[in-house]
Amino acid sequence: MRFQKPKRLMSRLVSRPSIGRAIAWAYRGNVPCRGLHFYVRLPGFTSVTVARLFFGLYEGAEIRFISRELRDAQCVVDLGASLGITGSFALAVARVDAELVCVEANPLLISTLWSTLRAHRRGRQNVEVISGAVAYGLGDVALGITEGNVGSAVGLAAPQIAVARVSLAQALRAVGDPREFCLICDIEGAEHHLLKEEGQLLERCRVAIVECHDSPTSTKTWVDAQAGFEAAGLTIRDRRGRVTVYRRMVD
Repeated sequence: MRFQKPKRLMSRLVSRPSIGRAIAWAYRGNVPCRGLHFYVRLPGFTSVTVARLFFGLYEGAEIRFISRELRDAQCVVDLGASLGITGSFALAVARVDAELVCVEANPLLISTLWSTLRAHRRGRQNVEVISGAVAYGLGDVALGITEGNVGSAVGLAAPQIAVARVSLAQALRAVGDPREFCLICDIEGAEHHLLKEEGQLLERCRVAIVECHDSPTSTKTWVDAQAGFEAAGLTIRDRRGRVTVYRRMVD
């Protein structure tokens, strides 16, 4: 904990648009990150994102956990796939015949998500992308989108667009409804609804890497979400901030 303040200061120093632009120019748009390369001259990659990606700050905890916990995974579901960074690292360590299904709420990022994942697919890996927000009920749902398009959430006080509702069950059906799967989840508070409506599906989840958030539509906190995944039978293996790794313990 004593190193958190220096780390935050360093993050602010390097996460500058001018630095991101220089990095993109130096690498001709093909920026390295933890052994992979990402083409960043695509919609959604801001200069700040490029800088954070290059210095290992963008989704840093998630990437470390994915690289360690999802080795030889057969099926991975990525909820809140955004630019495709976490999905690409999952492809890098999963089986060469693995299934990856990505759900992204922001339709402005779908083309970038597809491009990023295609660039990192190996062997016979199958990739599916579903455009929609994890939400329950009837009809479309209002999605708030922040400046730069990367930050988006249902219930966010920002310019809104209507997007389709998507469930975890729908994502699993896209890859043949497997008996078990691994989960990457960063859906800006919608995990509270997922736990309530589809908690039983987590009985098939072997590993879950989840960034927990406070609910934007209720008083539930990220701690409640963390406890919800434990109540679904998943055991905490590791945690960095609000990013938690869960594993289902087998007797």
